[in-house]
Amino acid sequence: MQAQAFYSHGDRQKRFTFSAYRSQDVVRSLGPLFHDKCAYCETRVGAAGPLDVELYRPKGGVAESPSHPGYWWLAADWQNLLLSCADCNRQRKHQDSDQWTVSGKANRFPLSDESKRAFDPHGELDREEPLLLNPCVDAPQDHLVFDWNGKVTSDTIRGQTTIAVLGLNRSRLVAERARAARDARLKLGLIVPLLSAQKSDIAQQDLLEQLLSDLLGMTEDSAEYAGMTRQLLQPELSRIFGENRSRENPGWLAKQHIVTRDRRSHAKNSYQEFEKLQSSFSLSNKKGRERSMSQRRDIERISVRNFKGIRSVDINLVAASSNGGWLMLLGENSAGKSSILQAISLCLAGADYFASLIDSGAIAPDDLINANARAKKATVLVKMSGFAGVHKLTVTQDGAIFTRPSGKTARVQTSTTGPTRTSGDDEARQVQVVLLCYGATRLLPKSTPPKYGQPYARIDNLFDPFLPLLDAEAWLAKANKSEFDEVALALKDLLALDASAMLTRRRGKVFVNALGERAPIKRLSDGFQSVLAMSIDILDVAVRMWGGARNAEGIVILDEIGAHLHPTWKMRIVESLRRAFPGMQFIATTHDPLCLRGLEKGEVVVMKRAEDHRIEAISGLPSPSDFRVDQLLTSEFFGLNSTTDPQTEEEFDNYYALLALPEPTRDQIEQIQALKEKLESKRLVGETLREQLMFEAIDRIIATRNSRRRSSLPEMKQDAAAEIGRIWDETVTSVLEGT
Repeated sequence: MQAQAFYSHGDRQKRFTFSAYRSQDVVRSLGPLFHDKCAYCETRVGAAGPLDVELYRPKGGVAESPSHPGYWWLAADWQNLLLSCADCNRQRKHQDSDQWTVSGKANRFPLSDESKRAFDPHGELDREEPLLLNPCVDAPQDHLVFDWNGKVTSDTIRGQTTIAVLGLNRSRLVAERARAARDARLKLGLIVPLLSAQKSDIAQQDLLEQLLSDLLGMTEDSAEYAGMTRQLLQPELSRIFGENRSRENPGWLAKQHIVTRDRRSHAKNSYQEFEKLQSSFSLSNKKGRERSMSQRRDIERISVRNFKGIRSVDINLVAASSNGGWLMLLGENSAGKSSILQAISLCLAGADYFASLIDSGAIAPDDLINANARAKKATVLVKMSGFAGVHKLTVTQDGAIFTRPSGKTARVQTSTTGPTRTSGDDEARQVQVVLLCYGATRLLPKSTPPKYGQPYARIDNLFDPFLPLLDAEAWLAKANKSEFDEVALALKDLLALDASAMLTRRRGKVFVNALGERAPIKRLSDGFQSVLAMSIDILDVAVRMWGGARNAEGIVILDEIGAHLHPTWKMRIVESLRRAFPGMQFIATTHDPLCLRGLEKGEVVVMKRAEDHRIEAISGLPSPSDFRVDQLLTSEFFGLNSTTDPQTEEEFDNYYALLALPEPTRDQIEQIQALKEKLESKRLVGETLREQLMFEAIDRIIATRNSRRRSSLPEMKQDAAAEIGRIWDETVTSVLEGT
């Protein structure tokens, strides 16, 4: 009743909180119905991992339908509730060998015909044609085809969509299914020879019955991966029970269709074609946009070769991040941070956008190629979830070649007599995901700014810092009521306003009404205005593609995320953007430790340029929240030797460089001692014997790390312990010899 009242007459600048379906009574009731297994993948839930109450039709929004409010009237409908594991229900990352992928249902609910979607309690659910299988209504065995290696494929669009959306071929799940399949095959291998044993051999017959009972136990409703096991065993079990009429057939056997070798081969080939098809589209047409929204599209890996100052660098974003949502790049100037952002944006933007940047003077192909590259070309590879292959950009001196995951290509050719020419497939000429990129300046408009970018991609500001963003107030004033309310929700998240706060507008001006006060947004600080302008720039595209911020997905790239912000805003900018745009993937850079607040373990990568000018991406760092701001500066995140004056920093650098020498000369030994005494006078190398021993060992380890390829933190800790032990032994020996 509360949900109905809210969605019928509620304040659309607030969100309704659904809670009834999460009650323990519901969880306890669903457990026995689903045999404590995930309804989708049949993995045992609870003991093995988080247990979710999943809504087959999502309650708070639908990814594929931007204007849909969600099936709120079904949030407590028993027929809409399923037991699910977190991997199927939520967007999560999964490791596959040395690769990582992102999958999970979240609020996806694709239909074969969007015109038949029900929008309210009066809609006809029976008219909908869901592409996602309902385990309680459909017969998954008619759509899903398993093999003995634990893989699942399909030759139906519903089966294929279900596999892709839920990530039913995620590596850990495949490994568990393969284990169950091996166990079943082993038992079957023991049973077959026993079938020809003499009836009079009681021991053999008892063993046969025991093995057969164990095997059938793996096909019972309560068994993990029973659907797969039944399908794999069906041919042999049909023969066994067909030849021996005295045995009672298991109930499922007659209902299970035999999957022939030809069907299995056809399903495999068909699913491969489906994966290619899901990679083949552009956002320039409605069908392409629908296909893009059917799956999560996050950047997973980046590989850059000979691009600007970068010779070679590889970054695994999903392995670095805890959830794939954020990545912050740190590093000194000239470490390649901004170049990586530009490489990603150009690779994903497509040939037409690339050509427009050439014609505007924002880029020149020859300037994008590393000056020391022998082949005189630069290569950028971007692997994204939801695509069968990689996005590839090859920059040449006179243009570029774009290759999409489907294999389709487009070429950019510069001209000295006219505009830059593009040719090739539309798919490689256009963007395939929402792409929004911003440079370090992000100027506010002084007058009406010129339109820039494309409907679903804006990267100009990353290359032209003097290009102003949208006029936030003008955009809000012109938005229709539905758009205004949707954007107001995101801005309230961004500003961390109370739920009771309201955004209103009057005569072309927009106001924030909170805590009994009314303030025009134009009077807010310049730093806030900068964040607001960027957020409206994002929302302009998010509303067009996704209907609002909560459902919006895409890539947002920010160079110098904390530019122009007060320290208070710097500390909350990440959390504010994460809260306002939960489905967006952010890739940003910063030099400010305050901007690391709100980031989780693994969401930071440090770019470091070695002496040979190669760039190393250092990942696997701890959570920034474990450090104070001053500690962040002297940690692996920023790598300062101290937070004191630059002269002391230089003295430390010289000290470490000399310590790293394997065989220092007499003069160098004297320099080491002089520097040590100078640092000692500043109380930076220890006062007590205990401190001096520790600092000497630590200094040697740091010196070695600085002069060679970086060691991991655990290795450094082990080396430090060993070095302290060695110095202690030398000290004790020296004392004993002197007595």
